[in-house]
Amino acid sequence: MTKKDIAFIKKIIGNSEYTPVMRIVSCYVNIDHNDIRFQEPQTFLRLDESELVQYCQFFKKGVSGKLGLTAVELDVKENLVESLRDASLSDLEEIKSVAMTIRDNYAAEGNYCIFFAYGSYDLPESEGNDSEEVYPFLLILIQPCCLSKPGIKYDSPKNEFTNRMVEPMLNPPVYTFLYPALDALHTDVSKAVFYSKNEKVSGKAGQIVSTLFGTEIPLSPNSQKEGFHDLLQNAYDENVPYESVCGIYEHLQETLIDMQLSGEDVKLSNAELVNAIIDYGDVSEEKQEQLRETASDYEGCSFSVSNLVPSKVNIDTAGISIKTEIEKLSRIERRVIDGIDYYLIPANSSSIDDILLSNKHSK
Repeated sequence: MTKKDIAFIKKIIGNSEYTPVMRIVSCYVNIDHNDIRFQEPQTFLRLDESELVQYCQFFKKGVSGKLGLTAVELDVKENLVESLRDASLSDLEEIKSVAMTIRDNYAAEGNYCIFFAYGSYDLPESEGNDSEEVYPFLLILIQPCCLSKPGIKYDSPKNEFTNRMVEPMLNPPVYTFLYPALDALHTDVSKAVFYSKNEKVSGKAGQIVSTLFGTEIPLSPNSQKEGFHDLLQNAYDENVPYESVCGIYEHLQETLIDMQLSGEDVKLSNAELVNAIIDYGDVSEEKQEQLRETASDYEGCSFSVSNLVPSKVNIDTAGISIKTEIEKLSRIERRVIDGIDYYLIPANSSSIDDILLSNKHSK
C-alpha cells in the first residue's frame, strides 16, 4: 500500500457527488444496558442530500491517516468480513454476527455506532494493463455516539426561543476498517487497512483486529523507535559509538528518501534491521550474536523506516545541546584533542540569536 492508494481511497469515498458507496447498515450500541439495535440495510444514494454529505464527511474522516502511523496495513490471516463484502451487505444475520463480535471485543467508554458501508469502484487503467478492474470494498466505522449539549435554540416558524433537546449525536470515527486494501491501485485481498483517530487510541482496538482479521496491530511508531534504540544499546553494551550512529542513520536516511520518491512505506523485519545495524554500524563479531538474541524479542514485528529516522537530532553533552537536521549529522565530527573529546562543527555562516557572526577571529 502506498500514500497514493491512501489518497485515492479518501478521494473517491469522501465525495458525496460520486461516492462509490452503494449500501449501508448501522447499529447503535448502548453499553449501559448491553443493548444493540440494528437498522435494515439501506441504499445509500437514496438518502437525503444533507445526510449523504454528512456521511461522506464521516467516510473521508475515517479513511484519513498517515501511512504507518494512523493508517496501518494488516496481513489478513482470518477474515470475518469478506463474506459481508461478497454479499454486498445484503445478509443482515451475518452483519449482526460481525457487529456482536465487535461489541464483545471492544471496551468502549460510552455508547457508539457500528456503521457498515459497501461500495464498488472501477479502478483506473494502469500502465501496461488496459483491462478493467472492479474494486468491491467494505468499510466498518466505529463512531462514538455522545449526547449533545443542552441549550437554547431559535424556532423560526414560531418566532421564539425554546429549549434544545439533549439527543445522541454521531461523532467522527475512532476506528475504521477497510477491506480489501489497495496496492498500487490494484485490489489486494490479502491485506486490510486499519485507521485510527490517533496513535494513542489505536492500541485499544487490538482485540477487534485480532478477531476480525486474525492478526495483530503492528508496533506503534513509538514502540518501533524504542525497539530500535533497544537493539542499538544491546549491540554496543549501552555505549554506542558516534560513527556507528552516523553510519546507520545515513543508510536509513537514504532508504527513507527512496521511500518518499516511491510513496511506499518501507518496512524492515527484525532480522533486516539487525543486518542494517551490523553492516552500517560496524558491530563487532562477538556482539553480533548478542544483538540477534535481543532481536528475537521482536520476532514477527516490522519497523517502518519513517518511524526510525528523526527529521532532527539532538546531541547533548556537558550542559550543551547541539541540534541539527538528520541529513547534516555527518558534517559534525567527533575528535579527541589533547585528551579531551570534542564535537567539531563547521562555523561558516554562523549566528547567535539571529545575530550574524563575522568569519574573522578576534586577536
